[in-house]
Amino acid sequence: LSGLNHPQVHRPPTIRTIRNHTAGMKKRIEPGTDLLVLAARQGGCLTWTQCAAHGLTRSAINRLLAASWTRTASGIYCIHPPD
Repeated sequence: LSGLNHPQVHRPPTIRTIRNHTAGMKKRIEPGTDLLVLAARQGGCLTWTQCAAHGLTRSAINRLLAASWTRTASGIYCIHPPD
């Protein structure tokens, strides 16, 4: 049997392979409690500078704008829809 050529057998990805693949993905950044407390003290609004200082990237802010935040002016965001 050692001299026989065996065809390559396709194997589905293992759990380990899947874990390694997802490990390379960027971690989703969510606003922290301290940033949400700051927003609450400011009537629900934050500046871009405050968001960036708390670790939110532009893409994270854009994702939040698409989901629930609103832009009230350039660089000013409201974390809940205005009444």
